[in-house]
Amino acid sequence: MATILTKRSNTASSVPSAAALTNSSSGAELAVNTADKRLFVKDSGGAVQEVGTNPSSLNVVGNATVGGTLGVTGVATLTANPVLSGGTANGVPYLNGSKVLTSGSALTFNGADFSNTAGKIISGGDLRASQAGSGNVGLNIVRSGGTASDWYNYIPAGSSDLAWYNSGELMRLNGTGLGIGTSTLQGKLTVQGDVYTRGGGVYYVQNSDNTNNYYLQNSGATGAANGNLNFVQGGVAVRATLDAFGNLGLGVTPSAWVSGWKALDVSGRTALAEGSSNTELSNNVYFNGSNYIYKATANATLMRFLSSGGIQWFTAPSGTAGAAITFTQAMTLDASGNLGVGTSSPSLKLNVVGADAARFENTSNGAVNVYWKNTTQQYSYRLDPNNNGSRDFSIYDDTNSQFVDKYFQGASGYRAFYTNGSERARIDSSGNFIHQVNGTAPTLSTNGTMSFELTSNTSLKIVVRGSDGVTRSATLTLS
Repeated sequence: MATILTKRSNTASSVPSAAALTNSSSGAELAVNTADKRLFVKDSGGAVQEVGTNPSSLNVVGNATVGGTLGVTGVATLTANPVLSGGTANGVPYLNGSKVLTSGSALTFNGADFSNTAGKIISGGDLRASQAGSGNVGLNIVRSGGTASDWYNYIPAGSSDLAWYNSGELMRLNGTGLGIGTSTLQGKLTVQGDVYTRGGGVYYVQNSDNTNNYYLQNSGATGAANGNLNFVQGGVAVRATLDAFGNLGLGVTPSAWVSGWKALDVSGRTALAEGSSNTELSNNVYFNGSNYIYKATANATLMRFLSSGGIQWFTAPSGTAGAAITFTQAMTLDASGNLGVGTSSPSLKLNVVGADAARFENTSNGAVNVYWKNTTQQYSYRLDPNNNGSRDFSIYDDTNSQFVDKYFQGASGYRAFYTNGSERARIDSSGNFIHQVNGTAPTLSTNGTMSFELTSNTSLKIVVRGSDGVTRSATLTLS
């Protein structure tokens, strides 16, 4: 090996000239500037190169092997890949606590895959990404310092789903759709639990080509404590409205029913309501807590089903919309089954009160029958019992199929009385009373008949036809 000679300078910033240094086969000279702590040498080309301990740059041509510590305060330029004889293959280098460049197997990168055998990455002290545990795969994001119960999202084992987790699974996304609160999906969105919407408060349901749609709308104003829930069709027509008090309107906004009542309003007039334990079916009526009110300018009717078991019917004449209603109780069915018409306290099964209380009518020229019946007998009042257009009226024993009383009107009319199915007497159109004993036609041309005639205020004529066919008469003087 050639001999190395040294030269020294104590002058700061002094650099030796090429002529001052030798570099030959017999030896080479080094120049040391002790003031600047700089080392110089002349290369084979005759140029002076600075190679000391405090250089501004270091150029190495060829291979350089460093067995100890290499301190660089400036720029180190490498024109080829450095080869380290120490460290871990594929290990990601980092500065350890002593600021020494270090690598290990815990954090590796092979040019394609990044691996963390410790299962975590701390980022900014806030989030930690870790490999999923318990057979799950994928990426979990966990609070720094948190536990497995803090995981937010992961891919469950044996599936391609994406799940979100926080002390239990909260949400899952897969090829079927999105599930919130459940891992069993039945559509594009499956929710188990309460659903809240903010802003416009609208939930849309559209058909497949979006040509028609329905939606639920909260019509409450901003800042309002309560609002109506509207069911809207076609984007414009409100089909149903549920108000803040629980009243439902079909095709109409519910009227201002008193709080505590629950009502169903249908279109503009009809309503079904419950209040004070009673149920009411009405037309053109609502109750505001003090009065029944006309919905529109028209008549009003109400049918009330009592919690005590009875039913009441009310009517009112036409009134002005918004005005109080004065009802008349027209009919009552009490809990005992008594029906009152014109009375609110019926005492009989049918109790009718009022002028012209009852009328039975056949709009055609035919029979009209009214029946009375118990468990063993039935009787009837009959107008035109033969249904032939005649004007006779009778009381009829339906049980035994025989007349009891019969009346024929007109100049030749009479009233006949029957027993055991046969006529026994009659009063003719002149007022004569004719008695019959043999059950044949009650005329004096028939044996066994008689007649009475008041010929004056003091005279009564009796005419009798006996069984011998002879007619006999007598006049009685009345005192």
